[in-house]
Amino acid sequence: MDRLSIVIDLLPALITTIGTLVGSFGGFTLAARAQRKQADRDDVRAVRDAERSRSTALEDERHEFQLETLLALQELTRLKSRNTILLIMQDRSTIKIGESYRLLPGDDREDFENSIKFSHNVARVTDTTLRKRLESFSSLSGQYSLPPRGSKDMEQDDALAIQDERLSVFMDEAEETSVLLGEYLRKEIDRHSSIDRR
Repeated sequence: MDRLSIVIDLLPALITTIGTLVGSFGGFTLAARAQRKQADRDDVRAVRDAERSRSTALEDERHEFQLETLLALQELTRLKSRNTILLIMQDRSTIKIGESYRLLPGDDREDFENSIKFSHNVARVTDTTLRKRLESFSSLSGQYSLPPRGSKDMEQDDALAIQDERLSVFMDEAEETSVLLGEYLRKEIDRHSSIDRR
């Protein structure tokens, strides 16, 4: 056999072997690329799931924070309402007996500390509507805790009418604020209960 016939006989085997090797390499490369794409998709999914989980945890913490804030505000609003109403009624009694305005005897330091706590907690409220309502309530409470301007020069009947009007307006404001605060508090309690059931 001459060399040419040997090469001709080996050529198809060589081509087949090379084709098989190229095909195997191509198949291996495609499989590796597919695995890499799947791994990338799995990584993206894992990151997205971790972000979603972290977001849920942060949202739960925010609502826990709001629940604590609203519970504190419920008590502080009650105290602020009580003190303001007592001041208005004391001023009314003082006017009736012909004396000048004065503050209620009592622990004014505690009232001051409660006002600071109230303001601090109002600033922590995340809902704009509720926060504005609480700020309005606090402003009215502060305004009505002081005698009206020009009260020294007023006739007794005029001064009493102002105090009666103040009492009526403040009681309405206190009730509306309390109702709105209660609604938001119920929402947070319901949400907190649903978290506990998860």
